[in-house]
Amino acid sequence: MPHCSKARPSLYALMAFVLVFVMAFAMMPTKSRAEEGAVEIGTVDKESQSVIEGPTAKEEAQSMVESPSVGTSQTDEAPVAKPEEGSQVEAAEARQDTPESSEEIQPQAVVEAAPSEEERLGSQSSPTSVSYSAHMQSAGWMDYVKDGETAGITGRSLRMEGLKVELSKGDEALAGGIEYRMHVQGSGWLGWCRDGAVGGIVGRRLRMEALQVRLYGEMAERYHVYYTVHVQGIGWMSWAADGESAGTAGQSRRIEAIKIKLVKNGEDPALDTSFVNYGAAFDKGQVISVQAHVQSIGWQDPVGNGSIAGTTGRGLRVEALRVKATGLDVPGSILVDGHVQGRGWTGYVGEEVGTTGQGKRLEAVRMVLTGDEAEAKYDLYYRVHVAHIGWLAWAHDGEEAGTAGMGAPVEAVQVVVVSKGDVPSSSSSVT
Repeated sequence: MPHCSKARPSLYALMAFVLVFVMAFAMMPTKSRAEEGAVEIGTVDKESQSVIEGPTAKEEAQSMVESPSVGTSQTDEAPVAKPEEGSQVEAAEARQDTPESSEEIQPQAVVEAAPSEEERLGSQSSPTSVSYSAHMQSAGWMDYVKDGETAGITGRSLRMEGLKVELSKGDEALAGGIEYRMHVQGSGWLGWCRDGAVGGIVGRRLRMEALQVRLYGEMAERYHVYYTVHVQGIGWMSWAADGESAGTAGQSRRIEAIKIKLVKNGEDPALDTSFVNYGAAFDKGQVISVQAHVQSIGWQDPVGNGSIAGTTGRGLRVEALRVKATGLDVPGSILVDGHVQGRGWTGYVGEEVGTTGQGKRLEAVRMVLTGDEAEAKYDLYYRVHVAHIGWLAWAHDGEEAGTAGMGAPVEAVQVVVVSKGDVPSSSSSVT
């Protein structure tokens, strides 16, 4: 018994000692691991040379509780990326504070690069132009053309049934626009259409026979509009302008094509069918002589280069015609061919064509200039005035002028000799 009672105090002390030792041992690894983690973080910061210090041991211990992967290679790379991002932000902020910032110099660069109003208009100017589209028999609406180009189809006997015309005003942006009306088979003159609206009657197989075109508003104050039509059995007619009629109203002839162009006030329209009166332009005297035999009048007095032989507005037919080269400075002559009522083309038989005393009308003519030197130096142009139609377009060097086989008499003729390649101003054209 005494033995047993003495042994109890020793056992309690031993147990207490062991408990203290165990508790001390349990605490030692936690402190070591925290210190070890702190050393690792410090090592990474030193190697990256970042200006941002790594977390303390207490912060690292907290991160170990929140993320079990602390201490792996993935965790080692994270502190490296953060200082780089921070350094980039600081560097960007530093650049913004410098005088070379793009935000400070950009407005100055734009001001220097911007052209003046005069330079802008000069380099990017867009002229005012006219565009138009024709509705043709069997073809429908055709593509738009502009500024004197041909809309329609020639040589295939197809009627024009409708027309759309519009302006592109460019940089001028003038008020006003363009309007037009058509003379249509069986309906006569229709009302005015404007700015791209359909003129004519589409879908009823009705031919357009004549038309008028004009400008309105500020456009009419700054521009003129010129137009010419290609008519069945006649061809291209003389240019009309600013509301004049083009075509053959009431003659049952179809319009087959059209050209339209704009010309500024005071500028030369440079129309390809207009010529000056060369009786005044030539300084070589009377270069040609033209003489007409007219119904109820007989032979008229000869007229010179570019003057009118015959009559207009009196309904009198030309029955015969003489054309002579009288004052050319090189050897040459003029041969004439005529289409005579009931006989057809007579052929190039000389300087005179047609009949007298038989009451037969002259319906068309053709002329050529002969002689090598004369052909090399000059061109011969001519046009005719036809009953109920008016002046047709100029023909030259053997082309037909008139209405062969259509029963329309020639009433007057103009003939002009021009220097090779000469295109005179239309401002003094003979009308």
